Amino acid sequence: MKLYEQSIKEVDGLLQGLSGRVLYQNHKNTGNGKSWNCDKVQENLWKDAGNHNMILRSDMAYELGGGTHAAVSGMMFSSDDTYFYGDEVILYGPELPEIHEDISYARIAMILVDEEEMNQQAASEQNGNDESDKNNQNKKAYDLYKRIEYTRFHVHPLGYMSRISTVNNREPVRIGKQALSQGLTFEQVGRMMIHAYHQISQVKAVKLIYITDTAFAYEKLEEISKKTDQITESMNAIFHNLIMDCSVCGLKPICDEVDGLKELHFSQLQISGK
Repeated sequence: MKLYEQSIKEVDGLLQGLSGRVLYQNHKNTGNGKSWNCDKVQENLWKDAGNHNMILRSDMAYELGGGTHAAVSGMMFSSDDTYFYGDEVILYGPELPEIHEDISYARIAMILVDEEEMNQQAASEQNGNDESDKNNQNKKAYDLYKRIEYTRFHVHPLGYMSRISTVNNREPVRIGKQALSQGLTFEQVGRMMIHAYHQISQVKAVKLIYITDTAFAYEKLEEISKKTDQITESMNAIFHNLIMDCSVCGLKPICDEVDGLKELHFSQLQISGK
């Protein structure tokens, strides 16, 4: 399914012309196209604090996205390696040691998934009904997206406390004074996230984008991020038969806008017999 490609293009458009730093890059090219080498990312990983990563205000150096500052997060999936050059951590704006006060912040994760492996798993469960088999393939993709999405709730870099609010679509982050003095950076945090994502075999590559540039158009990025969340919400509604009448569904505008969602819905209707 190619549901997030337009959003990826829009993010790339927002970043065009801005000066970014590649903090980490891990790939190899065999000369016959792109191939991915994901072993290097696990070297010298920053410590994970587990469930004890509490940072009180008195222990905090500053907060990314704190108060009235923007705190945007987004996740997008693709099976098209056009957008990827292996694993990358890219920063637009100052690094953690260069920040001295609360500022606006954004984190975007773009995930390259192995569509061939997903299709192979779905093929092992085929029943000979083309429509049903296609629907099962799409459901496998949705389940994978949700599994990848939940990964961020299980990574706790020491001194980097994400306060994720799925209701308000915000992700402010408290940065600990001690961790900052010990060398905490976006590269360290990003490599931990990439390593965690690669525990899922269908993840081929990860591009993590961190933004701390005070002049960046965070409100435009937030609009894109909300749309990607709505795409995932729509898939959830479709596969769980939550709302089958488009005329009363609050997600109808996003289904009308994103190629593939409406077809996915009609396919599910045929399978369910409604």
